[in-house]
Amino acid sequence: MSKRFLPKDIQDSARRATLAQKQIESDLELHPKIGRPKKSIKNVQPVIITADTKKELKRELQTLEQVLGPRTAGNKRLGSKKLYADLLAEFGKLQKLGITLPSKDNLSKEACAHGLGDVLYEHGRTKYSVDGLLRDSTERKKIAKSLGSQFATMAKVTRKHPPKDL
Repeated sequence: MSKRFLPKDIQDSARRATLAQKQIESDLELHPKIGRPKKSIKNVQPVIITADTKKELKRELQTLEQVLGPRTAGNKRLGSKKLYADLLAEFGKLQKLGITLPSKDNLSKEACAHGLGDVLYEHGRTKYSVDGLLRDSTERKKIAKSLGSQFATMAKVTRKHPPKDL
């Protein structure tokens, strides 16, 4: 007995711990965590705003910042900056045309037909194209309910700062 032996129960517990660790590692390999890896770069679409003068550009940027709101813990954004910029532009067009702006309860056929449906489809907020949205009122109600607070903010800002051509 030249070697020092560990007691059998300690050897068994070490063996069980090693097997449990290998089992956990194999389970993690088979079932990776759901979601985007923390180190991966998020796909961010650029927002392009054009204006004739510096003053108009500043006004457009301030309007977009009002719609987005401050970046705080309680401010939940349900989309990208590009979505908000496109919605703001569409709300301006709808107001110029005299069409009722969408709200929490209402997303009209006219609003969808005049470009809002294209924006919603482009940004993945609906599975239907414009024709499908014009036919399906339940889908329009669902969109109005899910984006109601954003629609209300857009309408408020659009009424407060109407498009320049009005």
